Order: sequence, then structure tokens, then C-alpha cells
Amino acid sequence: MWIVQKNKIWYNEAKWVSSKNASEKITTLHNDFGIDLTQEGEGDLAVMCNLGEGIYEDGLMKGKQEGWEKGRKEGRKEGRKEGRKEGKEEGRREGKLEFALELLKDGMALEKVAKYSKLSLSMIEKLAKQNKLI
Repeated sequence: MWIVQKNKIWYNEAKWVSSKNASEKITTLHNDFGIDLTQEGEGDLAVMCNLGEGIYEDGLMKGKQEGWEKGRKEGRKEGRKEGRKEGKEEGRREGKLEFALELLKDGMALEKVAKYSKLSLSMIEKLAKQNKLI
């Protein structure tokens, strides 16, 4: 129990030590803090290090998974939003083309069809040619 309490105090004083393996921590305890561990204490420290690494790895994996899921959810939401926007734009464009085609079929001048449909004159000419109206 004393080792755990001392290790917590030691960890709070030198957080950089958490990146060291068990043998490096044993050396640091001896050299920097004058603490000599028994074989049992060294074994306990090794177990704590392994547990700590396992907890860290589990947390890292959980964080990655949560981040991936959140990113996927946000990506889907953004994709649907983009898709709706593109669909609306395509629908408007198709509607304008259908309207222009009906005006052309009724014999309206190309310039007037372009004016009323709000499409370019070149687009109206192309539409008329495709439908063999000119």
C-alpha cells in the first residue's frame, strides 16, 4: 500500500515519468527519490505499469471508436445536406429546361425563351438543336 501511495505522490511530482517502463521507474525511484523496492514491490510496480498501459490502450481505442462514429454520423448528415442541395439545384435546372422546351415547341423566339427561362441563349440553342426544333 505504501508503494502505491508513494507512487501517486511521485507521479504528481514528475508526470513525465508515466512514459517510462517499469525498470526505468524503479531506477528513477532509487536514484531520484532514494526509494529501494523489494522484489515484491518491483513486481507490483511492473503490474501497475502493465495495468496502466492496458487502461491507456483501452481508452485510446474507445476514443478512436467514438471519434470514428461521430465523424461518420457528421459525415452522413453533411452528405445528406449536400445531396438535398444538389437535388434541388438539379430539379430547378430540369424544370427550366422543360419550360424552355415547351416555349420552343410553341414557336417562341430563342431570345425570348432565354429571357423567360433565365437560361443562356447558347443553352436554348443547344436545347432546340437536340430536339430538332432548329
